[in-house]
Amino acid sequence: MLGKLRRKLKVLLAGVFLIGVFLMLHQSNQYRQAEQKQAQAQQIAMQSVKQAPTPTTEPVMQEVPEEKVPLESLPEPDEQAKQMMALDIKALQTVNPDVLGWITIPDTNINYPLMAADTADEYLHTAWDGSKSYSGSIYLETQNNREFSDFHSIIYGHNMANGTMFGNLILYKKQEFLQTHPYVYIVSGGTVRRYEIFAAYYAQVGSDTYYINFSSEQRRQEAINYYLEQSFLTSERIPTAQDRLLTLSTCTGTGDYSQRLVVQAVLDISWKY
Repeated sequence: MLGKLRRKLKVLLAGVFLIGVFLMLHQSNQYRQAEQKQAQAQQIAMQSVKQAPTPTTEPVMQEVPEEKVPLESLPEPDEQAKQMMALDIKALQTVNPDVLGWITIPDTNINYPLMAADTADEYLHTAWDGSKSYSGSIYLETQNNREFSDFHSIIYGHNMANGTMFGNLILYKKQEFLQTHPYVYIVSGGTVRRYEIFAAYYAQVGSDTYYINFSSEQRRQEAINYYLEQSFLTSERIPTAQDRLLTLSTCTGTGDYSQRLVVQAVLDISWKY
């Protein structure tokens, strides 16, 4: 009797082991396919890379009218901005017109095509080229203006266990990481926008973190105060109600779907080219 039970237990354990191996290999294959799609996007975007065009700098929140700002006071685009200008976004758009642009945080895994769609879940499990993908894509909130002219723009991405997509956002729980990775860059519509990160925290779904349009300047300021109070980080850059904000949102990775991990930034400068 004991011998039969032991044999059954061995068979059961072997079955569990094989299922675990199958799931691990399946997930590994899904990750590999997603990485291949990303490599394809980078290859297309960079296939005709040439010297970046001369940009027209647009300082943000000037205290005097633009025409009165001395030209020598306008900062030149940094090296990352120049790289963004050289990307062939139109080549990606010939594959899929939903490609809005490109988003990157230098020296992280966050370096992807940025998508815009008409439905909220279209790119949850769809790659940038429209094919199925376990990792999905990085995409703009459907209610946001695609010119990033809203007070608050939100971008979503999965928190993948291998650190891809928005998996690296968790690194902003450490103040030291902010010091060496302070900027988010987005290129779209002939403009490179550089955002400076000022907050990171676990946000409740339905909180001010996910509001786009506020009824008044006072409400905007209240929202900013809320973001700063929640943040793991301390930043010298404090947004105002006249600024344009960006939120990068992903899952917490803990299985708690009432919260999201967010990193927030304020528009620092933009360059047209």
